[in-house]
Amino acid sequence: MFSLQLAFDHTSDKFIDETSEVVSALAAIHPSLTTQLVYEVILAANEKTQHVGTSFPTNALLAMWQFHISGFLREKLCSFGWTKVDGKGGVAYVISPCKEHAIRVFAGNKYVGLRDGSVSNKSIKGSTLKDDIYPLLNSDKGTTIWTLLHYRFGELMRLELSQPKSFAKGKIDDWSTRIKLPDIKFNIPTTPRMKDKVEVGVVPVKRKKKA
Repeated sequence: MFSLQLAFDHTSDKFIDETSEVVSALAAIHPSLTTQLVYEVILAANEKTQHVGTSFPTNALLAMWQFHISGFLREKLCSFGWTKVDGKGGVAYVISPCKEHAIRVFAGNKYVGLRDGSVSNKSIKGSTLKDDIYPLLNSDKGTTIWTLLHYRFGELMRLELSQPKSFAKGKIDDWSTRIKLPDIKFNIPTTPRMKDKVEVGVVPVKRKKKA
């Protein structure tokens, strides 16, 4: 059993949103980690969740997003040599081949993907990042935890891959590096749209003459 020690950078806070810098920052974690990969993960998760009926509670839909994003992210990255690890309480992580990076998916608040504002996780489970035990993890250099934060409103989802720095009452309240990922617009209607009604005219019927 190996305890994960967070590799936090206390000296500088960074918000990365310029396209080329985002690509470089992701590649520095691992070459397999790309904006295209994340895009495909989100579209796959959306396909699984878009048919949820309005009778379901809001938190059920959020839980489904969390479940499917985590699952598809692990599926994609494991094909590139990453490892699935379940943390304390069954929380889903995926560990890079070098074991120096770990990613966990979190639903975030309305400030996800924005430079300004107090971005944080939506639930109160952020502090579990400090206490997870990793039976498969053993890195002499320490392991950096990254959180894939997602926030959806309407047809738009904002995303960022960010490194937690400190915690307060179960929430992440400070960050070291934040990598803004491209917004995703779904353009998928939540209910079927009926076609415009077509007016049918009266067609006169001529009676045949008797022979």
